[in-house]
Amino acid sequence: MNDLQLKIKKAREMLGDKFNVKFFIKLKGREKIFAEKAVEKLNLIRTELADVGKSQYDKPKEEMSGYSIILFSK
Repeated sequence: MNDLQLKIKKAREMLGDKFNVKFFIKLKGREKIFAEKAVEKLNLIRTELADVGKSQYDKPKEEMSGYSIILFSK
C-alpha cells in the first residue's frame, strides 16, 4: 500500500503542475481472474485525486492486457 500512496503523491504533484496522468494496471495469465481488484484500486486512485484531477469516464477503461484510467488536471 505504501507504493500506491507514493504514486498518488507523485500524481498529485504532476496534476498540480497541469500535466495529465495515466494509471495502468497490467494483468497477466491467472491475474485476470482478479480483475475487479484492479478496478477497485483504480477507483481508489480516482477518488484520492478527485480534488486535483478528473477522469473522463466513471469507470476504468478495459484494455487488451489490463485496465487504465487517465486523470486530467482541473
